[in-house]
Amino acid sequence: MMKYTPPGINDYTYDEVTNDAASGKIATCLQWSWGAFAVDDPKTSKTVGKWEFVKVPAAKASVPHLAEWVVAVSSYSKNRDAALQFIKYLESPENDVKQALLGGGDPVRVASYTNKQLTEAKVESAPDVLRFRRYPKVLEAMKTAKPRPLFPQEEHWETVVSAPLHAIQLGQSSVQDGLAKAQSDVEQMLKELA
Repeated sequence: MMKYTPPGINDYTYDEVTNDAASGKIATCLQWSWGAFAVDDPKTSKTVGKWEFVKVPAAKASVPHLAEWVVAVSSYSKNRDAALQFIKYLESPENDVKQALLGGGDPVRVASYTNKQLTEAKVESAPDVLRFRRYPKVLEAMKTAKPRPLFPQEEHWETVVSAPLHAIQLGQSSVQDGLAKAQSDVEQMLKELA
């Protein structure tokens, strides 16, 4: 498949994938569900309404992960009750829908995914295109998605294993050597953290 991809694809991040999807340089991608906002933005996209969404297949050992954002209150907060009241207001059913309409990502409440304000919303410059047409697939995906494993230094771990895995992908390392290097690097990281 690499011969059909844009130059530099191995170094792509969320932004490059989204930009190339919006410009029409790529025909398919694996992306966060709210990447749909960019491909349907008429100010920056040449592919408005041309993308369809599907659920990533799930297997027993490998499933799509569900990223999550949390709103938390420190146990040291001097205004804990007020902060909790604000969170309840922020994540109310009405605000969940408002946030989605304003481009704040996908709703946090399952009921919002069938709210007519969202399911009937159209892309501003393309009135025949449903703005949140991905929602049925997002709901379906949430049935099999698993949260990312969170553990201390998880982001550091990602950085440590990325380089050897990237070398495998680029053909700069054999799979066996790359995995051995990743294992060695993780063991070194754990020693340094101990």
